Amino acid sequence: MDESQDGPRLQWEPVRFRVPCPSCSGGVRMRARLGVRDGRTGTGHITETCPDCFGRGWLPFGD
Repeated sequence: MDESQDGPRLQWEPVRFRVPCPSCSGGVRMRARLGVRDGRTGTGHITETCPDCFGRGWLPFGD
């Protein structure tokens, strides 16, 4: 049997390990903001995409 009859060859890639991002929860983190409106100050929490993991929720390990 020659190689043309073996079927498709699988392309193997190296395994890349990853760890959960310690700065966020699932790629989203809350940031406290101070605001002023009508002469009153207050705080609130807004969501933002995590800049450390770019919103993926994990970081590559060992790269």
